[in-house]
Amino acid sequence: MNLDLKAESEKRGTGPATKALLTSLKLMVTPHGSTSTNFDFLSEIHLFVEAPGLTKREIAASSPVPKSAQVIDFTI
Repeated sequence: MNLDLKAESEKRGTGPATKALLTSLKLMVTPHGSTSTNFDFLSEIHLFVEAPGLTKREIAASSPVPKSAQVIDFTI
């Protein structure tokens, strides 16, 4: 996932942007309600953010991914 804060600010006539906040993140198996698919191929997930001049930092994770999970809610 890439987010261009400068382009988004220009598109909305706002800015300059000083930050972006992640308040929640959820992954879901599709098609929804399918009982035969899940995230068992994952043991854990980590989401990082990085940008020129900034240190790479973890911003969300799910560790361990629950067995037979069809929905993963991340810890932010």
